[in-house]
Amino acid sequence: LVGNQSLISMDFGDDISVTSAGSFSRALCDTSSVNSTYLSNHTIQELWHCGAFDFIDIDEDIVQYLRLNKAHPQYAARCKILMNHAHLDMTPLLQWELKCLPLAV
Repeated sequence: LVGNQSLISMDFGDDISVTSAGSFSRALCDTSSVNSTYLSNHTIQELWHCGAFDFIDIDEDIVQYLRLNKAHPQYAARCKILMNHAHLDMTPLLQWELKCLPLAV
């Protein structure tokens, strides 16, 4: 799924296991490094489960990433980086009223 730029919907069929949910979450947002987060999938917007578009029993992180991908695809990578890498020093960007954020992230 890394590098995907066209697939926006996936159907997991009748069941999604804890293992596959964890893998899917990492594909949507790999938090192991800032670069990995940037290279994660920001295109998939819908997850179908049991023939329906629902989020019952789906990890809240997955739901959040899918909604972010759908609502703000042009900013999804930047938002995921800021949400998951709190160690980034935002002070210089805040001094410039975030005008440099697109260049820094």
